[in-house]
Order: sequence, then structure tokens, then C-alpha cells
Amino acid sequence: MGIARPELIDLVVEVIQRHAPGDYTPQVKPSSKGNYQAVSITITATHIEQVETLYEELGNIELVRMVL
Repeated sequence: MGIARPELIDLVVEVIQRHAPGDYTPQVKPSSKGNYQAVSITITATHIEQVETLYEELGNIELVRMVL
């Protein structure tokens, strides 16, 4: 989840592509007031280090407020 800005989706997909390349179509759901967006992408992880790196790098995106 992150602040509702147009670049949020591109930044999230960029990190995902770096660690789990694929053809992704993110699902985006705005919050009730439109201030935040939930960006969902399903990947197939190959090892735990990949998942840990994704959590860390996604959390480092300035617009991201929560990684689940």
C-alpha cells in the first residue's frame, strides 16, 4: 500500500521485475478517500532470500507505506 500517485505502480513493478522478471498486470485498489492505493502483484518465488529482498526494496520506495 502506498500514497496514491501515478508513479507508485511503476516503481513497484520495477522492483518486482528486477527480482522476479515476468509479464505482470498489477491490480490496483484505491482507498475509500482516494489517498492511498493497494497494489497487488502475484509472483512465483524461487527462494526465501528473493522474498526478503522484495520486502526490503518495496519498503524502501518513498511512496510505499506498507508491504504485505
